[in-house]
Amino acid sequence: MEGPNGNLLKDTVNCILADNRGKWLGKGVGDLWDLQMPYFGGFKFAQKGKYIVSFEQAMRVENGLKGITDVGLRVEKTKN
Repeated sequence: MEGPNGNLLKDTVNCILADNRGKWLGKGVGDLWDLQMPYFGGFKFAQKGKYIVSFEQAMRVENGLKGITDVGLRVEKTKN
């Protein structure tokens, strides 16, 4: 993530997508599944402005992750 002042924050996250038997985790029907994974609880944006977030898969797979079509990010205000 790049902040408004150009500072970079980089992290590696291990996201388990299926159980040991290959069954997808999350909710879904057919080939479409949704898995929500809480991350960065309690994070505070230090500055007002535009933040740029990017994702990169890090598995040792030559042709990407079969069956993964989209990755998204949802930011929610912390409930006090």
